[in-house]
Amino acid sequence: MEIQWDKYPAWRLLLPYAFGIVIAVSGNLYEAAMFNIFIPTVFVFLLYVLLSSVRLFALQYRWLLGLTGSLLLFLTGILSVNFFIQKDKPDHFSHLLPPTSDSTAATTYLTVYLAEPPLEKKNTYAVQAVVTQIVSSSSPSTAASLRRCRGNILLYLQKDSLVSQLHYGDALLIKTPSVQAVLPPANPYQFDYRFFLSQQNVFHQAYLRSQDYHLLDTPSQGNVLMAQVFHLQQYLLDLLEKYVPGEQETGVAKALLLGYRYELDSELVQMYAETGTIHLLAVSGLHILLIGNTLYSFFVWLLRRWRKGKQTALVLAIACVVLYTLLSGLSVSAVRAALMYAMVGVGQLLGRRVITLNIVAATAFILLIFNPLSLYNIGFQLSYSAVLGIIWLNPYIQNWWISRHYWADMIWKSVSVTLAASIATLPLLIYYFHQFPLYFVLSNLVAVPVADILLKLGLLLLAVAAIEPLGYALGVLVQQLINVMNGMLGIIQHLPGALWQPLPLSAGEAVVLYACIVGFTMFFINKHVSFLKFALLMLFILSASSFKRAFTLSQHIIVYHIPKHSAIEFEYNRQVYLCIDSTLAHDAAALNFNISPRFKQERLTKIDTLLLEYDYADESILRQSPLLVAGHTSVLLLGSTENIPDTLGYWQPDMVVLHGKITEKVQQILRQLAPDTPVIADGSVAWYEVQRLKKTLPQLYATAERGAYRYEIQPYQQQNGE
Repeated sequence: MEIQWDKYPAWRLLLPYAFGIVIAVSGNLYEAAMFNIFIPTVFVFLLYVLLSSVRLFALQYRWLLGLTGSLLLFLTGILSVNFFIQKDKPDHFSHLLPPTSDSTAATTYLTVYLAEPPLEKKNTYAVQAVVTQIVSSSSPSTAASLRRCRGNILLYLQKDSLVSQLHYGDALLIKTPSVQAVLPPANPYQFDYRFFLSQQNVFHQAYLRSQDYHLLDTPSQGNVLMAQVFHLQQYLLDLLEKYVPGEQETGVAKALLLGYRYELDSELVQMYAETGTIHLLAVSGLHILLIGNTLYSFFVWLLRRWRKGKQTALVLAIACVVLYTLLSGLSVSAVRAALMYAMVGVGQLLGRRVITLNIVAATAFILLIFNPLSLYNIGFQLSYSAVLGIIWLNPYIQNWWISRHYWADMIWKSVSVTLAASIATLPLLIYYFHQFPLYFVLSNLVAVPVADILLKLGLLLLAVAAIEPLGYALGVLVQQLINVMNGMLGIIQHLPGALWQPLPLSAGEAVVLYACIVGFTMFFINKHVSFLKFALLMLFILSASSFKRAFTLSQHIIVYHIPKHSAIEFEYNRQVYLCIDSTLAHDAAALNFNISPRFKQERLTKIDTLLLEYDYADESILRQSPLLVAGHTSVLLLGSTENIPDTLGYWQPDMVVLHGKITEKVQQILRQLAPDTPVIADGSVAWYEVQRLKKTLPQLYATAERGAYRYEIQPYQQQNGE
């Protein structure tokens, strides 16, 4: 099947540009080298344009235009990543900070302004800020001490009375010793928060106490329009807080209407995720389409007597959608949907034929121009996969069954859309979340109509909020509908086999799974056996990869890094013993964030959890303070809570794990170790203790600095030469 590229010019722009972004992110490509290729390509392209006036040349060398144009876009994609990332630029503030070890350097400060309102967390307030100046003096009053710079930074502010006075655009003077680079993931398969922040050009963070920063008495440095948007957003959030009863219901209403998910209960979010309806809690195409069409119908009715009422109504609806997108936080999925809505609307106003696939590619190209790293945003990938699935697969799925009954037809159309979106996002969902909700069709059939009603009631509530009795009445109605929706989703969540997990899938396997889906789809559409053969080949490769993972035996020890906690994992032939402290055992959030990702990715289900405070023994593992013995490998645990002997004698452990407080007795044992014995300080060891121990223990491995430590266990038979 030949693709008619002339009908899809936006895809001819998007594909080479996106490929250039992928190459730039995955490889070490320098701007100078790229310019050496970029400039000749531009020259060839311009030369072709000049010679294209000669008809014979234009016809004979038409391929040259496509080749040079694609190469030009490919190189532009590479360069756009280099231009977007600020930390490599010489004027980035990180290159101007004095070394932390230089005690003679002058006191330095950073002048920043808040790029958003502070967001309350459990123990701090988080806010992203823009760096504008570095002050290299304890007295910043002189102009000579100021130097302009740039960069973004994530601030965590101590909860106090000063934070409540901070708003978007406020300028702060912060001390630089508190500024640190964002660290990579400390544990296997853990969420890469550094890469997530890098998509927003944030590479540094700072934890600030009240004495570490000062609010400057200067005019707001933020954008005037965004200041009004944030003010309006807070006003609308306050209205929902006022009128919708119940803390949980208010959180859902804020997320559903404004994409504000920061007040949602973690168990509630888990319920929506496990039922396949998490998209309802983020502003997406569903929200934009419902709100845009609802407002368009309202404006058409309002302007029904005007000669150009429909055109005016469409312009007003587009303007409202743009405002709503700003209010919802400019998430990638919301911006994508808003751009598509606006482009389709403008096309209708101009009387042009709208090709939806072109609109999809055009919106993606625009988003990647402004932020090329959006390509790696989960929301970007899921949003575009879902919409492409709906455009491509939904017409064929709808034709599977055609009903003459109105309601049956409406239900089947909803099912077909859900199926199309779910099939298209299946590899991404398994790759990122290692799970798949089996009753997603039922969940969406239940939740989407209720969400539709809630969105319209919510808009009405915000519109008539000035009439308090009506506002309270609508708020109660919204609360009851949310309770009904949550109740039905809760029932579905607890149905037998509701969630298929864990489902390990690597990035390469996700690509193979997509190829398999495309192959089967093309076979069902065109009935060509070659597509079936291709799909079966991809399925065989995927099965072989999964089979290899399932039967690959591993024997190792992992010392995890979890701040203020201890966690040691022993794996024997896919049987896992997880030894943790009793405090960590009751911290589900810490376990899910630091340890569970590895279990899901490796599909480890046989897990025995042991508490380090108690002794334990079976055929594979022995815990008797201060020892942990797995197979023929011995681990010596040293800390204030261990029964530490006075001397090691002639015995030497295979490795040593330091945890908790480092006493004098611990240091005495450390002096008796062989120089090549691995010594690991886990996340429960204080930072100052780590720095002190490094002076006398050159082999010390601190998980706080280098992440989790992995030690391969040698089988007993191998060590005895059997």
